[in-house]
Amino acid sequence: MRLPPDSDTPVGRLVAFVRWAMLGTVGAVLLFAAATRLPDEWRRPVLTAVILGAASGWGLGLWGSRQGIRATVPAILAAFLIIAAGEVSMTVGIHRRGVEQMRAQAQWQEMAGDPVTEKLREFLAHEPEDESPEDRAKRLDLQASLEQGEAKRRERLAYFSFSGYLAHRIPPAWGKWSSPWPALFWVGEVLLASCVGAWLTRLTLRQNSGPSTDWVESLPA
Repeated sequence: MRLPPDSDTPVGRLVAFVRWAMLGTVGAVLLFAAATRLPDEWRRPVLTAVILGAASGWGLGLWGSRQGIRATVPAILAAFLIIAAGEVSMTVGIHRRGVEQMRAQAQWQEMAGDPVTEKLREFLAHEPEDESPEDRAKRLDLQASLEQGEAKRRERLAYFSFSGYLAHRIPPAWGKWSSPWPALFWVGEVLLASCVGAWLTRLTLRQNSGPSTDWVESLPA
């Protein structure tokens, strides 16, 4: 049986780094997957992402210190990418889960425009020459009702797209954001949470490990 390479050799440090990154990724995936099942009222823009990123970064640092991982540039970069991937997968998972739940409800069914309704809308848009004021008022009321229903239908359909979900994440108190600001805001959330998590990974590794040089520098030229 072949023994694992010595941890003080470049190959041993590389094996430890790969093992740390792989198992750390699994742990982060489980954490972010669990977050997709949190109630909506527990999820807050920026705050939830930063908390999960910080928890992942601290966990990666603690696990890395037990594996002999040092606070090197590759380790910090790996932590950043792991957390960023987890944040993205969490948001995508929440969106998919929400779509599945909405499709199971009659009021959220995605339906194309009713041809009969379209014909009625065209008819109501035409103003007869001998139309009385009472008939005109009724026609306009019915027309407004149809337009309101169409607006609600378009709003429902927007929830099924990822961009529509990103816009829906913005609290109403913050105003209505048009594209591409909801997507840019989400990207900023991911970057901020990943930076916070990577910083905590570096801090935890430095607190639990002695000074060292980058394992890349130890590899033979």
